[in-house]
Amino acid sequence: MRALSPRLPFRIQISGHYQNNGQIAYLASQGFTAFRIGGHAGIRDMSN
Repeated sequence: MRALSPRLPFRIQISGHYQNNGQIAYLASQGFTAFRIGGHAGIRDMSN
């Protein structure tokens, strides 16, 4: 962390990765509806 401290604070934008990685299309192909897939804290965010 000491090596990064001169560059702090910084921000990383990764929303494009999550929006365009095929998760929604895959879940839809498995029969999940858009309602069931959801958004924040939806099925894509669950580990179990």
